[in-house]
Amino acid sequence: MTKEEVIALRRVGIFLPEPDSLYANTDELTKPELILKTLAEMGLLSLSEEDPQLNEKMRRIPVVVAELQRTLPDGEITTCNAFRGLGIDCCCLCHAEPLHYHRMCVVELPGHKWGWICCALMRQAPPKSA
Repeated sequence: MTKEEVIALRRVGIFLPEPDSLYANTDELTKPELILKTLAEMGLLSLSEEDPQLNEKMRRIPVVVAELQRTLPDGEITTCNAFRGLGIDCCCLCHAEPLHYHRMCVVELPGHKWGWICCALMRQAPPKSA
């Protein structure tokens, strides 16, 4: 992505994370950790009375938390970072779009584990056997 494309995205409110910042370079997070990380990535935890979007952010926080509480499984959740060794780059839009939690997918992984991954990994996932 070019510098001009990144600047254009920032102008419309999309701030792409640094590649190494996705999920704090951890392979697994608990549901509460993942919810906090998502709120932070969405810019909803940086609250200031001077922020013109303060009321909107305050209104969105319980909506996002409720949706993630409903969507995410309990226990350890494997994140995209666990799959970096496969040579697949994450989708920046899935991770940085203001409503990116709608783009992420909860998938069942081998060993009765759960993963929360972006579309780039979903495209590479092997088809489930019948």
